[in-house]
Amino acid sequence: MKYFQKYLDESTKTSEVDISVHCDIKIFEWLLKYMNFKDKQSDCVFGAKHLQYRKKTDDERLREKEQVDSEQPVLDLKNVISILISSDFLGMELLVRECISYVVSNLHDVVRLPIDMNCLNSNLIAIIAQFTPMHKLNSIVDKRDKLVSKLFLKKLEKMLYISMLNQLQGQDPYDQ
Repeated sequence: MKYFQKYLDESTKTSEVDISVHCDIKIFEWLLKYMNFKDKQSDCVFGAKHLQYRKKTDDERLREKEQVDSEQPVLDLKNVISILISSDFLGMELLVRECISYVVSNLHDVVRLPIDMNCLNSNLIAIIAQFTPMHKLNSIVDKRDKLVSKLFLKKLEKMLYISMLNQLQGQDPYDQ
């Protein structure tokens, strides 16, 4: 975790380092499990198992609880936003990309989550917008307007920025 690197560099290898964590302990445990798994499985593309959202039977829920104790952490709708925010704060770039991939793939269900999306910073929203096709954004119903309008805004900002750059370089796309 890049966030801790500056503290670890300052201390010597023989001194103790005291780390205080101010986040949900289950999320921090998940992050540690992810790092341990990635260290052991360097050839693995994703460090977390991606679960598509769907209604589950009681047997499937029981198997999922048993799976939580396995080595590979599970990325799902219940934890993806918290893990995305935490991994971004801690500078875990690969995990941020993995979470964004999951969010984009499951955007219809992500906007229905009963959580506040205002905790996603502008940079994360811009990256999610970058990887979300317009046809997908147009098809999403976001009744509480938690995320979709922000994604449209980021796409519009990018289009205007590119247009401005083209005009500054004398390449107006509308002069045809």
